[in-house]
Amino acid sequence: MADEILLQNLPGPVPSGFPAASDLRKDIAVLVSLLKKEQKIPSDVSISVSLVSDQSMQQLNRNFRGKDRTTDVLSFSQIEGMEFPDIEPLPLGDIVISRAQCIRQASDKGHSPEHELHILLIHGLYHLLGFDHETSEKDALQMERLEKKLLRWFLKERGR
Repeated sequence: MADEILLQNLPGPVPSGFPAASDLRKDIAVLVSLLKKEQKIPSDVSISVSLVSDQSMQQLNRNFRGKDRTTDVLSFSQIEGMEFPDIEPLPLGDIVISRAQCIRQASDKGHSPEHELHILLIHGLYHLLGFDHETSEKDALQMERLEKKLLRWFLKERGR
């Protein structure tokens, strides 16, 4: 068996600076593999990643967080607060990313949409495992440290 990655992309042409679906699926697979290594997750996992419009993201953010505005990434964990159950593939959950917000943030930060997408994916993956930057300053610093470490590993793996 192998990790299961479900990718739901927005219809239409891929924006400039964004990876094609096949490349994005490969990137997600590498990130998941590195995350499993770093967090010592021995089993195969399943994950869903959806790229959505700002309108869809705003609706999700309103419905699940009570915030009536778009956001960059939302994560819906299926295992948060549990010991890793003994099932394979282990259902980590769903990551939803606003493609437009990702592109805006990339522009604001001065890097490519693809790089920002990787940052958001990593952020979402750690949320799926129960990490939360909104609970305390200590938790925020721990999550940020883990995210930066995984991003470094990923970029090294990809030869960048």
